[in-house]
Amino acid sequence: MEWNEVNDISIQGHVEAKKILATTSRISQIEILNIITHGKTASVNGTVKFEDDNIYSFCNMYTFVSAGKNTVKEITSYVIKMD
Repeated sequence: MEWNEVNDISIQGHVEAKKILATTSRISQIEILNIITHGKTASVNGTVKFEDDNIYSFCNMYTFVSAGKNTVKEITSYVIKMD
């Protein structure tokens, strides 16, 4: 799996992703606005609030190994910190 946050980080593999996520602030609230799927691609957008009161708007683009599998091959995240 490859996870790229545009203009920020690139993570290679599930082990590295778990390490990064373990060091971030915990999520206190998440709002999903849209989920779109087609074939082996999907996207989701919304807002996320962390326990440290930072709020971000996001859009994640997912590519799966194939249309019939739930194994993630790549994630591209677009994240904007809200004021």
